[in-house]
Amino acid sequence: MKQAKACCDFQGFPSLKSYLESGDAIHRYEKSLKIAKLQTDKLEEIQAYLGLGEAYTFDNQNEKAIKKYKKALEIAREQGYKLEETLAYLGLGHGYRFDNQNQTAIQHYKKALEIAREEGYKLHETQAHLGIGGVNISDNHIQTAMHNYQKALEVAKKGEEKHGETMAYLELGEACRLNNQIQLAVKNYKNALEIAKERGDKHAETRAYFGLGEACRLNDQTQLAIENYQKALENATEQGDQLEETEAYLGIAVVYRLNNQQQKAIQHYYNALDIAKKQGYKQEETKAYLGLGVTYRMSNRIQVAILYYRKALEVAKQEKYKLEETDAYFELGFVYRARI
Repeated sequence: MKQAKACCDFQGFPSLKSYLESGDAIHRYEKSLKIAKLQTDKLEEIQAYLGLGEAYTFDNQNEKAIKKYKKALEIAREQGYKLEETLAYLGLGHGYRFDNQNQTAIQHYKKALEIAREEGYKLHETQAHLGIGGVNISDNHIQTAMHNYQKALEVAKKGEEKHGETMAYLELGEACRLNNQIQLAVKNYKNALEIAKERGDKHAETRAYFGLGEACRLNDQTQLAIENYQKALENATEQGDQLEETEAYLGIAVVYRLNNQQQKAIQHYYNALDIAKKQGYKQEETKAYLGLGVTYRMSNRIQVAILYYRKALEVAKQEKYKLEETDAYFELGFVYRARI
């Protein structure tokens, strides 16, 4: 029996990231789907639906992604393709999770987990645990998330799945950081970094540097934080990953701002803003405006600060970023109260 390519990767789908960003993934998968239907090739049809589901998920079109994954699941179950059924359940878990339907997401991850255990799919068992852990984080159930990430790590090690092991260490690092266990977070990020370097996995390496940068910042290790963010920036620039490049500039800016190096902070916020506006990264654009507002306020340039807070508010309201909208209103209120 033919086996499907592993369309559904870990959170963020790094394996297809650059391909999906090219903008023609959906078109190509639609073309593949038409050919598969004409040739009545059920496995190719499933693969096309899985690919479309992933592409739509990456493009934040979650309802469309869910529909495609459901079609893949329906055919996979009819044909008895267990691997593809597992992949469809994983994809549905991602789709529902990113659509904020957390309980439904967990149900689908658990179905994927059940089949993966029965069939001995160690990679997909690891993915399912990571997915459930991700939902736990969204629900602020940090201890439960850590348990699932630990299970993912155990399964990955047992199955010698190095990518899964790397991702489990990264997610454990995030959970420990959120739980204020900074030293343990650093240990997990370093473990992830070591494996990522051995494997030449630049995306995971960059994520590890981001995590270390944030952990060092929280631990008041300013210079180490900047060094790790700089390494993340170098990697992102080298790989042509402009989203991660933007996030690195934002991370460096925050460290400089908190260290009262306002001019350096402003420069890095502008660097982030420049890329975000060109590439249409609206959330990062909003964060850059907010950061510039705070930095100018700290520099006592109140009118400029208000200008950037208003820009942040405008984008946040357009894009329905409730957290950033709240932050912008709070900062504007703070500035206006201070002027009374």
